[in-house]
Amino acid sequence: MIEAEDYFDWLCKRAGVVGDDSGYVYLCRIMHDYEFEPLLEMDWNRWQDGISLRDQFSIETGADILTVDQATGDCTCLELVLSLAERMRYELQDSPYEAGTDRWFMELIGNLGLDIFTNHTLREDENAYFEAQSILRRFVNRKYEYSGEGGLFPLLYPATDQRKEELLIQMNSYLAENYDVLGEGTV
Repeated sequence: MIEAEDYFDWLCKRAGVVGDDSGYVYLCRIMHDYEFEPLLEMDWNRWQDGISLRDQFSIETGADILTVDQATGDCTCLELVLSLAERMRYELQDSPYEAGTDRWFMELIGNLGLDIFTNHTLREDENAYFEAQSILRRFVNRKYEYSGEGGLFPLLYPATDQRKEELLIQMNSYLAENYDVLGEGTV
C-alpha cells in the first residue's frame, strides 16, 4: 500500500527526521509501529490529534485516507508525539522560543530518552530495538516518575503527580516551567 509508506515518509519529513546514520528514521518506524493507548479520558483528545494528521496528509497529497487508516490502525506513538510537537510549535509561536515542529519533536524524544536510538545505533545494537520499545511501553503505561521524568514532559517542580495528569496539562506545565510563555493560571 503505497499511501501507508508515503504517509510514514510524510510524518518523518514533518518531524525533520533524516535517513543518515545520525538520523532517526528507524526510531520513527518503531514509534509508528507502537500504538498509543490513552489511559486517561482526556488523552483521547490527544489520540484524536494524532489521528487527525492523516486528514492533513490526505488533504496535502490527495491520498486515500481509508487506505492509510486501514494500514495504520489506531493512533501510533509517532503520530501522538508529532501532534504534540506541532501543538508546542503553535503555543510558542511569536515568542522568543519560536521554532519549527522538528525542534519540538526532537526535544520530546529526548525527554523520553529515545534520542540515543539513532539509525546507526538501531542497526548495530541488537538490543536497542527492544530498549526503545521498552521506553515507549513505559510512556504509554504511565510508568514514569511522579515528576514526569521518563515521560514527554518532565518537571523540576511538579505540583501534582504527572502520571495522573492528562498530556495537555503536562505540556502546559512543562512550557510554563521551561519557557515561561503561558503565564500563570494556564496550567
